[in-house]
Amino acid sequence: MTDTRSTGGIPESADESPSDDDHRDLLARLQDAERTEGGLDELFDALSSPRRRHVAAYVDEHGRASLEELAEHVAECESPDRPSINSVQLALHHADVPRLVDAGLLAYGDDNHHVERGDRLTAVASLE
Repeated sequence: MTDTRSTGGIPESADESPSDDDHRDLLARLQDAERTEGGLDELFDALSSPRRRHVAAYVDEHGRASLEELAEHVAECESPDRPSINSVQLALHHADVPRLVDAGLLAYGDDNHHVERGDRLTAVASLE
């Protein structure tokens, strides 16, 4: 029987358990990925919202997106609640996208109507 006390109730197999060196390596790579003064706390805070994680993943996959595209994607991801696209677009414009931009995960495109990968999103996405 697997002891789950140290893993918070999630059994770990010997094949999947990361070593202490792996944890230190990931922490070192995250620290190397720092591009703003906010540090890791700002990065994790920006990604604490499922909505912002959906936005970051979409932009990472597509490279660039308009607020309308992002709003449609987020509304679909938040189904069955499926908020209106207009309300999602407003929230993205006023709250979520600026927070991701401030954290360096997204950047505004040349035309300011699109967002694209920021330096930190590129760095964090390449950690795998």
